Amino acid sequence: MRRTTDIGADRVETLLHVRADANAQFFTAEAERVSRLCHKMAERFAREGRLVAFGASPADRSDARHVAVEFVHPVIVGKRALPALGLAGEGGAIAPQVALEAEADDIAMAFGSEPDILAALAAARERGCLTIAFTRDSGAEWEFDLAGAIEDRLIRQEIAETLYHTLWEHVHIFLDNRGLLEGRAARPVHD
Repeated sequence: MRRTTDIGADRVETLLHVRADANAQFFTAEAERVSRLCHKMAERFAREGRLVAFGASPADRSDARHVAVEFVHPVIVGKRALPALGLAGEGGAIAPQVALEAEADDIAMAFGSEPDILAALAAARERGCLTIAFTRDSGAEWEFDLAGAIEDRLIRQEIAETLYHTLWEHVHIFLDNRGLLEGRAARPVHD
């Protein structure tokens, strides 16, 4: 007879393998697209753009605030703080907040698929922002969209968190190498 702890350990082991495989598949398939996105984000930051993250549900607001803090408060010594803000439903509807705050060189990062969030993404796009959608609905008009990539909501959340940490880290690689950004040698910003 197997002990309950053995069964639980087997279950955890299986879940770990499923998640590791999902991460490997996603990041292998999306490596080039993620790299290009990091480059675009770094160019925006070099032009004094900001990250404007937003979400409506409690979980999505948490992600928006988490990613904003990641960029504003670097966890690696020597990395620069980058301008970022997290907008949430406590301030009213998100779309009007984005329309008021977002500027052309900003990066809009949306969490959630509520109509207000999709309207906020559209408002950001109209203002010239780079648009990144951590939504459950595909929007071909966004520069980067995580929709449809992962069915399991828990694995999707883990990949989303890993992805926005990866974005932060790789944006800094581009910012740390002046020659990789258009016009960077002439006008350094955030140094």
